[in-house]
Amino acid sequence: MPETTKVVPLTCHGHSRPVPHIHFSSIVDEDQFYIISACKDGNPMLRDGVTGDWIGTFLGHKGAVWQARLSSDASLAATASADFSAKVWDTHTGEALHTLSHNHIVRAVAFPNQPNPQILATGGMEKKLRIFDLSQGDSAPSYEIGAGVHTGTIKSIVWTSDPNILITAAEDKKIRWWDLRTQSMIGEYAVEGVVGTCELDNTSPDGILSVAAGNSVYFFNSLQPGSLIKTIKTPYEIASVALHSGARRFITGGSNQNDTWVRLWDFDEEKELETNKGHHGPVWSASFSPDGKLYATGSEDGTVKLWKYTAGACRFNTNLTLGDLHCTISSQTKIKARMSEKKDDMSPVVLAPSVDEGQMAVEKQMHDIGADLYLEVRQYTREELDAERKIVLRKIDWVIMPMICMTYMIQFLDKLSLNYASAYTLIPDLGLEGQRYSWVAAIFNFGYLFWALPANYLIQRLPVSKYTGSMILLWSILLCCHVAAKNYAGMLVLRFLLGMFEASISPAIMNIVSMFYTRSEQPLRMCVFLAFNGMATMVGALLGYGLGHVHSPHITTWQLIFLVIGLVNFVWAWVFLWMMPDSPATAKFLTHKQRIVAIDRIAGNMIGVKTKQFHKSQALEAFMDFKVHCLVLIGLGCGVINGGVSNFASSLIRGFGFSGIYATLLQLPTGAIEFLVVPVCGLAAGYFKDSRCLILALICLPPLGGLLGIRLAPLSQRWSLVGCTWLQYIVGAPVILSWNLLTSNIAGHTKRSTANGLWFVFYAAGNIAGANIFFAKEKPRYFSALTGLIVCYCGMFAVAVFLRQYMWWENKRRDKKFGVGEDEQAIRDGFNDQTDLQARHFRYAL
Repeated sequence: MPETTKVVPLTCHGHSRPVPHIHFSSIVDEDQFYIISACKDGNPMLRDGVTGDWIGTFLGHKGAVWQARLSSDASLAATASADFSAKVWDTHTGEALHTLSHNHIVRAVAFPNQPNPQILATGGMEKKLRIFDLSQGDSAPSYEIGAGVHTGTIKSIVWTSDPNILITAAEDKKIRWWDLRTQSMIGEYAVEGVVGTCELDNTSPDGILSVAAGNSVYFFNSLQPGSLIKTIKTPYEIASVALHSGARRFITGGSNQNDTWVRLWDFDEEKELETNKGHHGPVWSASFSPDGKLYATGSEDGTVKLWKYTAGACRFNTNLTLGDLHCTISSQTKIKARMSEKKDDMSPVVLAPSVDEGQMAVEKQMHDIGADLYLEVRQYTREELDAERKIVLRKIDWVIMPMICMTYMIQFLDKLSLNYASAYTLIPDLGLEGQRYSWVAAIFNFGYLFWALPANYLIQRLPVSKYTGSMILLWSILLCCHVAAKNYAGMLVLRFLLGMFEASISPAIMNIVSMFYTRSEQPLRMCVFLAFNGMATMVGALLGYGLGHVHSPHITTWQLIFLVIGLVNFVWAWVFLWMMPDSPATAKFLTHKQRIVAIDRIAGNMIGVKTKQFHKSQALEAFMDFKVHCLVLIGLGCGVINGGVSNFASSLIRGFGFSGIYATLLQLPTGAIEFLVVPVCGLAAGYFKDSRCLILALICLPPLGGLLGIRLAPLSQRWSLVGCTWLQYIVGAPVILSWNLLTSNIAGHTKRSTANGLWFVFYAAGNIAGANIFFAKEKPRYFSALTGLIVCYCGMFAVAVFLRQYMWWENKRRDKKFGVGEDEQAIRDGFNDQTDLQARHFRYAL
């Protein structure tokens, strides 16, 4: 068994993102050498290789820096970046000598092993090797080798001791040797597994090449193309390897979040000697110093660590001290700060911005909160991003979905609390007979209507999780205050305020779902969380039934219902504030790379993530948009139906001949129906392309039939009447599908928040109307109310069909006028906060 040691490496802080590569210079003089670290924050750093002290930060790249190397004499540095460029820097003066433009992301750079080199090799996602002549000034002419040979991104380039021979390692799992004299490949070796690092032994001139791939380490004679010395298989997935040939030892770094160890191995016996802990993420790069006394590692956790190597053991070097100077100096100022220990010719390095700003400058003007992470997408290959997509979706489902489902369940329980309380002595205790109860039920929706537009404005402007959590906390307190209500006026005030605070919950959850899920994923997820209204109905019915058996001289049953539900909400508010992220960009349960993948996943929605700026023109566009008109009419119909059913289900069932306590219990199946039917609708809408409007229309038919049954069936068939009442709770499906049509088809964050606000204004107005068309004199049939609900279902059916045809025609018109939509441009339009009418490449989801 290997020895697990408690090693305390020297940690070099300063980077804010993962460190994919580190590189030592050769010994310059008197045992002095330097180390450079590449970083995905775009700011590579130069340090003293002996002490780890910071010397300078290279500023100028507009994207992640994937690789950085020093010339053997440390006079030059080269960096490879996701901004489609490689740069060559003078480490003595801080001058940017060359900015070498490419057509894709540059992943690798290499100098020949000679002082003041005049040649640079680059490679990356172009999948070909470029050789630049640096002696020709700014033009730096180049030629290409191997175009079409590599079928994957070139991840590493190594220049052998022979200046005419280079080695490349690529994602196609091939190590290739190239001869510059003939400009052709002279050797090849296929490895097993994903290629990690590919580096020469720094400690010896023997020219041994080390390659990490999968769970194996490969050692080659670099001067004999394809000549394998040995392969060592390990029990671990390896990201990095470094060899100390003189000591017959090598080190490896783990490649995943569950393996962040640095391991020391015996080269000859092929066994693990030590396991050292220090990093908190995969170890992407490892290298021995040229004197063999240290080795360095770079990690996903954004740190570089220096470990002292002594006779096969790794121990903390108590003589190492990390300099505390860390600053950034503009390229227009003279260098004023120096490490007192540093030589005059190794000053902090600063550079001017890249000369190739182009599209990058435009992208930097994006105000969307996910734009920065979207720009980092290009750091990775499509294969790398796709490999993480299922993992990210699974994490989001395990964290976000339970949060929003529970939140939606308890807020609907709040709404139903009045219905359950009315089954007991609430109405006579507070004098709510006649239309008074109808107005207590309706006043909630007046508060909802009053706050619908301000709520959507605040959701756009404020961190959504903090705002929503605060609203849950406030309404839980209000619900508990219902216990103290003494009369009709008191209940009116409490229900109005409760409606105000609950007006935020549905648009907030719509916002959260659109930030974390793709268009095709949204219908099912939305229907799942709305189905928890059904769960709330079942829980509430059981709660009301159970509390109905509590007999206390100090508190009535209806007071207990409000108190218990209020306390549940109070506890949940703190859980929500603690766990719910404001966006994928701040989700703590995701790693930084997974946040990038999360943004990449939803970029195809063509609406960005979230922009806090409010645009009056977009708000006006929402008021004038025909699609918004159609959707708010559907919202009005849903509101009328919901307002009637949620407040008068108990009254209907009592009118069919059941007692109050059984009228509450008989609402259990309504929850089960909603809990099952609504997710099935969402599943179908996500599975069948462009089916949202059709499913919305078709799902109106069963409850429409139920209303006709209540109106026409004789009262003697009371169980048939109860069954027809149960069907009314399917109204959740049209509600959620209309929400999904809003989130999928209304682009521009101000426009969408305004459209959402309008939908909820009309929905609240519908709830008010629905609660007031059930006239007490029409018990038990409520013929006026039934007629109104039938008209609503018929209208929703017609509007949904017409809206689908309108959007289908608009998509065809855009295809004919502008051509088939370009996904990349549509994504950029979304992050630039363009509306669906402004973005010519936007296409509607039917």
